[in-house]
Amino acid sequence: MTVHAATASHHDWRAAESSRAAVLARLDAGLDNLKACVRWLTAQGIAVQDVTCRRLHRRPRITVAASPLLHILFSGDCAAGQHWDIVAGRTAHDYIAVRYECEVRWSEVLS
Repeated sequence: MTVHAATASHHDWRAAESSRAAVLARLDAGLDNLKACVRWLTAQGIAVQDVTCRRLHRRPRITVAASPLLHILFSGDCAAGQHWDIVAGRTAHDYIAVRYECEVRWSEVLS
């Protein structure tokens, strides 16, 4: 084995380890943010219904029960959309807000 071959394989090993370390650091930070967000929401009296952390999502997603308090907590800081709710037979309004690098989502059917 030549010195050049040893240096190249060492470089490949270091690159792989660096990549793994970066992924683990992002995962740790994401989970810490997720825990902080869930704790903050529950401390505010918001009911958390579901939590998902998927690779295809940019951020962890937290689904919460609709509450008038959400509009106070996220006033002017959330995006809205809508869809047809077949069960309710009405238009449902979907909201997304970001806290602690997590998406907080809820849906409301207005009367």
